[in-house]
Amino acid sequence: TAGGINIDANGVLALDGASGIDIGKTTDVALDINASTLDIDTSAGFTLDATTVSIDGTDDSNVTVTGSGKNLTLAVAGGSTQVLTVNSAGTGANAIDINATAGGINIDANGVLALDGASGIDIGKTSDVAIDIDASTLDIDTSAGFTLDATTVSIDSTDNSNVTVTGE
Repeated sequence: TAGGINIDANGVLALDGASGIDIGKTTDVALDINASTLDIDTSAGFTLDATTVSIDGTDDSNVTVTGSGKNLTLAVAGGSTQVLTVNSAGTGANAIDINATAGGINIDANGVLALDGASGIDIGKTSDVAIDIDASTLDIDTSAGFTLDATTVSIDSTDNSNVTVTGE
């Protein structure tokens, strides 16, 4: 029809369709939902496709996948100059907390892996753990001192080597 349809209900408005409920299927039309609470339950999958997606919350929020052997993928696909950004305005020591409770963490980079900390970078500070570095070249530059403490130290080389100390 040329006009709209306005449905008001004093109680619950229930829409049931034996084969489904279609809204705006003929052409792309705007769908505006204003609700105090929106609860979507499905017995199968949930798909949300759009050109842009924005989910904003004003209270604690989460996205959780539950079940053994299940995965959650957060991806920026398509190549070129895409960026996956994780930001936190938190001021605590764990403003961004990545925690693998029963396994490891694997970080792969096709380019440089850069770690920068305004106050430092701590690795293995909670307890004494092994750190294994395999590199074609290891270059350590410090603007202040360099301290190496260990119960044993072994420096082996297959080529000419030197240790130079200048100063007093």
